[in-house]
Amino acid sequence: MTITSEYVLQREGDAEIYVPVRLWETINHTPHAGQLDFRQKLRFPRHDDDPFYYAVDTSRRWGKTEIAKVLLIEGILYPDDDFGPPYVPLIADTYEHANKVWDRFVNAIFNTSLRGMVERYDKDRERLYLTTGGIAQKFSADRPQSLTGEGVYPYAILDESQFISDEAMDQFFPSTTERGGGVVAFGIAEGDNWFREWEILGDDPEYPEHVHLAYPWYTSPYIPERFIKNAERKYTPERFGELYLAKRPDDQGGFFRNVDNCVYGTVILEPGFQPLILQEPIEGHRYGAGIDVAKVADYTVVKIADLDTRKIVAFHRLPHQSYTTQADPVCRLLLKYAARALMDETGVGKAVIEIFRSRLNELINEEFERTHRILDRRPTIEGVTFTPGEKMDMADELKLGFEREQVKIPNIGVLVRELKRYQALKNQNTGRIKLSAPPKLNDDCVSALMLLYKLFPKIKAYSGMKLERRRASWED
Repeated sequence: MTITSEYVLQREGDAEIYVPVRLWETINHTPHAGQLDFRQKLRFPRHDDDPFYYAVDTSRRWGKTEIAKVLLIEGILYPDDDFGPPYVPLIADTYEHANKVWDRFVNAIFNTSLRGMVERYDKDRERLYLTTGGIAQKFSADRPQSLTGEGVYPYAILDESQFISDEAMDQFFPSTTERGGGVVAFGIAEGDNWFREWEILGDDPEYPEHVHLAYPWYTSPYIPERFIKNAERKYTPERFGELYLAKRPDDQGGFFRNVDNCVYGTVILEPGFQPLILQEPIEGHRYGAGIDVAKVADYTVVKIADLDTRKIVAFHRLPHQSYTTQADPVCRLLLKYAARALMDETGVGKAVIEIFRSRLNELINEEFERTHRILDRRPTIEGVTFTPGEKMDMADELKLGFEREQVKIPNIGVLVRELKRYQALKNQNTGRIKLSAPPKLNDDCVSALMLLYKLFPKIKAYSGMKLERRRASWED
C-alpha cells in the first residue's frame, strides 16, 4: 500500500486540496467543513516553500482528537526521505491526554485493513512499527528529558499545547531540525507558554515558516447551539472566548487601545528597507523624529511626524548594520524635514549618538555648500535614556494619545502589529510592571514612536464648562 499514489486532487469551491481518498475511506474518516479547511491549509503533502510550524486553536469539542488521529496515520505512511522511513511522535502534556488520540489511532490501525501493515507494536514503549518502516510513538511532556531523540519526519503532532511547558518544548524542538520535520500543535487559546509565541509568529507575515489557525465552535457540527447559550451564561466573556471562540482576551487589545481608529491611509504590509515618504515637508511646519537604534539582531527605526498636524509623515526601518552605515539614511531623512530628533541611547551609549550627530553635521555643511543657504530650522539629535520610570511615563503618554485620538499613524503592517501586541507584564515576585513585546519579538517601532510622541505639543484637557470669576474677599 503506497500512500503517495493515493492523494487525489479535489476542489471544494475555489479551494484545492489533495485528499488520501482510499485511506480516509479505510478508516471511515469524513471531515466536517472546519476540519476540511484545516486540512487544506496544512498543505499536505508538503512542498519546499510550505510552513513548518502550525499553531491551531480550536473550540472545545471541535474534533481535534479525530484530526490528530488521522494525521498520525497519514504521517507514518509518508514516503521515506534521505534519512529513511517516517518517524511521527505524538506528544501531549500528560499520558491521559495523549491516550485520547493514541487509543483512536491504535483502534483505527488494528480494526481496519491497515492491520496487515503492522510489523509490531511495542506496548512498553508505546511505539508502533509498520512493515513499510514508518514509526509512531506516544510521549508525555511531563517528562521533558524523554522528548530528546530521533529526528521527526514529516511532522510531530502536539495536543493540549497550551499545557506543554517551555522546558519540554526546548528538549523536543531540536529533533525537528535534522530532517526538516514540521510541527502541528493543537491547543486552546489560553496560557502564556511557547504556544502563545507561535500564535503571534503565525499572525506575522515576517515569519512565513509559522502559521496560526483558529476554529471557533460554529465551524464544527458537533456542538449544539443550545449548549453554547448555556456556556455563554456560565463563563465570563473572556473565558468563553478562550474555550469556544478560539480567541484570547488580549486579542482584543494589548497595552495600547484604540489603535485602529488612529490609523490612516491604505495598508502597507511590508515596507521593506527603503524610506517611506508619506507626505513631503510643508513650509512653516515643525517636524519631530523618534529613533530607536538596533543593538544586536533587531532593527533601527526612525519615524518623523508633522508636529502641527500630529501625523506621522515618514517611516524608515533598517536591518542591523554598522552604526556608520545606519547614520547616513537616518540623517538624510532628518535633514529633509529639518526635524528635531530624540534617540534612545540606552544600551548603545553616547558614542553612537555622536556618530549620528557627526554625520548630520556633515550633511548640513554639504547642503550649505550646495545651496549657500542657511537652514531656517537646523535638525538636531538628542539622547534619551530609557529608565524603567521614564519608559513607563512615555508609554502612558502614548497610550493616552491613542485613546484620545491625538496621533495619526500610517497603516504599516509591522507598526500596527507591534503596537497591538505590546504588553505590560507584572512580575509576581517584585510586583513591578515590565513593558515589552512578547518574547523573541521586536518592539523597535513602538520605542521609536514613544520617543517621537514625547515631542508632540501637549494638549490640555478642556471640560467644556464655562467658568465665572468670583470676587475675592479682599476685593470687597
